[in-house]
Amino acid sequence: GMQLTPVLLDFFATRRVTWFSLSLDGGDPEVNNRLRGVPSAFTKTVEIIPQIVERGFRVKVGTTITSLNADLNELRRVGDVLAPLGVDTWKLTQFFGREAGRASGENADRLAVADVTYRELAEHLHAEFAGSFRRVVTHAVSDFGNAPALLVQPTGLTTIVEGTGDVVLGHLLTDGPHRVLANLRFRQAHLTIARNGEKTY
Repeated sequence: GMQLTPVLLDFFATRRVTWFSLSLDGGDPEVNNRLRGVPSAFTKTVEIIPQIVERGFRVKVGTTITSLNADLNELRRVGDVLAPLGVDTWKLTQFFGREAGRASGENADRLAVADVTYRELAEHLHAEFAGSFRRVVTHAVSDFGNAPALLVQPTGLTTIVEGTGDVVLGHLLTDGPHRVLANLRFRQAHLTIARNGEKTY
């Protein structure tokens, strides 16, 4: 979401893109910055959502529940920011440390929240905000392994998720798409990756 511009949105509108996924983890720039580490991330996300919606795209916003924001009132503030913006789906994700290409793996012990804490917060928020979004969905550590998620990072690093681990398929920019696709097929992930669509959105 940080790279989206009106010009890019107009381009995507001609390429059969249907929805965008963005992240917001705090109800103001300071709290959001605790996890994202980019001071402008809050403002950029809040500003771009209406521009996405007005072009007819759906928007999913993911909020990762960590030890830094695991407070019901703080998370309510996130919902209150998002609800008037036309967000279609609010996804409440339990933090887990990703291994490949992310800093989260190095901070897993510090940022993780207990399963019971996550469930209680997610249940409260789901009940409270069910009428404010088309869907409020949850994504706990226990269901990360349902189907592999394909992730291409801005650096070109391409991975799939197996359970809570990352499997590197290669670098799209240096290895090329054919090698990455060959590795995807080798792991047979191309047969099941479509099942990830509902979980992801």
